Amino acid sequence: MKNGCYALFILSLMNGFMYAEALIEGKVSKIPRTMDFYVFYLRDENGVKIGEIQFKIYATRVKKTDEETVTKVANIDLIRVDESNRNAGNGQRLLEVALNRMIASGCTLIEARVDANNKPSLHLFQKNGFNKTKITPHSLGESILLQKNLASQGQHTKAAG
Repeated sequence: MKNGCYALFILSLMNGFMYAEALIEGKVSKIPRTMDFYVFYLRDENGVKIGEIQFKIYATRVKKTDEETVTKVANIDLIRVDESNRNAGNGQRLLEVALNRMIASGCTLIEARVDANNKPSLHLFQKNGFNKTKITPHSLGESILLQKNLASQGQHTKAAG
């Protein structure tokens, strides 16, 4: 492989720790990973839940020849606002809280997968600096992988509002 290193990660839970078996340049090694799960709820003035965001942050070590690097990555699994509370900035509020937590945790990359037909979610992520990186077909249409690379943006402060 001339330019770069390809890795395939297979996650498994062993003794309460998340491990990834990485196939890197033909060598298989177990890479211990720690993973933190977060769920933030948005409640109205009466305490009723009107939205939520779920994400995970994990550290992963990648060994390239003689050099090993540690990277923190965040994956946004879900962002949801009740239909009657949309178009009032609630999705933005949830995303800002999550982004601030990810930045404070030292994440260098944030990913979210969104259904290609979900225009409001695509707009929200793109408005907050996420870029479309991959389109994947599935049985109900297509999903889009969006990424925000904090390392290249030098962003280790409060999320953009």
